[in-house]
Amino acid sequence: MSPSGIPRHRSRATEPPEGEICALVAEDEPLTRAVVVENLRRWGYRVLIAEDGGQACQALLAHPEIRLLITDWRMPGCGGGELCRMARDLERPRYLHILALTVRSSRGEGLQAIQAGADAFLVKPVDPSELEAQVRVARRILDLDELNAQRIAELDAIDRRVRLDMEAATRVQLSFLPEAILQTSGFRCASIFQSSRHVAGDMFNQMDLGQGKLAGYVLDVSGHGTQAALLSVSIQMLLESLGRTRGCFGGAAPEPGGEVSLDDPAAVLRMLNRRFPVMRQSGQYFTMIYGVLDPAERVFHYARAGHPWPVLVDSRGARLLKGSAGSALGVFSEIRVDSAVLHLAPGDLVVFYSDGLTDARSALNRHEEFATSRLLASLERTRGQGVVAAVADLEQALREFVGDQEPHDDVTVLGMEILGS
Repeated sequence: MSPSGIPRHRSRATEPPEGEICALVAEDEPLTRAVVVENLRRWGYRVLIAEDGGQACQALLAHPEIRLLITDWRMPGCGGGELCRMARDLERPRYLHILALTVRSSRGEGLQAIQAGADAFLVKPVDPSELEAQVRVARRILDLDELNAQRIAELDAIDRRVRLDMEAATRVQLSFLPEAILQTSGFRCASIFQSSRHVAGDMFNQMDLGQGKLAGYVLDVSGHGTQAALLSVSIQMLLESLGRTRGCFGGAAPEPGGEVSLDDPAAVLRMLNRRFPVMRQSGQYFTMIYGVLDPAERVFHYARAGHPWPVLVDSRGARLLKGSAGSALGVFSEIRVDSAVLHLAPGDLVVFYSDGLTDARSALNRHEEFATSRLLASLERTRGQGVVAAVADLEQALREFVGDQEPHDDVTVLGMEILGS
């Protein structure tokens, strides 16, 4: 006896002969077994033979290539019901079609066979024409399974290529991002960048405009993935190229219909709106906030188009700098720009962010958002500790809020602090 209690017999289910599909016939009655085996071989199947349930169990364990099982419902050692359930519990690489052979006098055996995991049943004595009909049905099912497996393999190969391309695109996009912490004699910057996918529609940068001035911006392209990332990177490359045209990130750069200066935030947004009329081309739009910090004059001038309001952290606390709504970019030929000038003191912070931050969902309650209230509370906690501590606390607060779940939108934060002389 085997450890499982199944009698061991010298198995005739050894290596299958050459053929198209491997079938296992489990039948203890010689005449029925001979009829089924002869017809299967005539129809082009490779056939393994088991004379009882014990041999059948061993054959299924030893030969994962078996695709068709024809089993008697009443066998010594291991009955058809037990064999069907055991076969369904096995992890097999491909689908196994099961045809149960039942006796005509027991009307309930067919239903029992289906409930145990058989796909169909055939009453004994076996009629070759009925057997052929059932085997043809089985073959159609196995052929469909084969086709599905091929298509899944093709999709997996495509998915692997896409993932490799996306990972390469991510590395390229990340190469455009500035350092997380930047400091000069006049200002200090800190940032957060979290992509909801391999590549992001968010983008931010800090640009040296010369004469001690700094430009900082955050933009958010509608949608996600490659299409959004291409537009965000294109906008960033244009801004950098305009600066290089002048030999530095300052002064005027040629623009159709006039000139644009990178230290004029409203003019920059209007220029980008003209250069990227993407709504009628691709159905996209983007929002943006762009500011210029002049530490010498302690002035911060910013402009906003459809983007979330920035936050000012000064001696009075952390508060939103609310203004007019402004228009998203890339939609209309003319846009409304929300623009303002701030007079800062040493230690004051200005924080730009994308709506992926405030729209982030709680790990405990998917209907609860991070919201501006948590943003302001975090910045209030670290007031007076500098921009690096403020951004680090905000990142920790966000991590605790969302938990291990993947963000549903890109998250970008750019904090800028004016330093004392």
